[in-house]
Amino acid sequence: MPVHVTDAGLPLGIQAVGRPGDEQTLLSLAAQMEKISGWLARRAPLKVPA
Repeated sequence: MPVHVTDAGLPLGIQAVGRPGDEQTLLSLAAQMEKISGWLARRAPLKVPA
């Protein structure tokens, strides 16, 4: 899950592992991380040709 961006613009993420058959916990964790990290509000810089 992407959770942060370095000063150089590189994404940092985490990998979550759960119990077999417990995908709901991982999906809930991912949703919470997206919400608090602000990742969904990020947009790639738009390069306009000169």
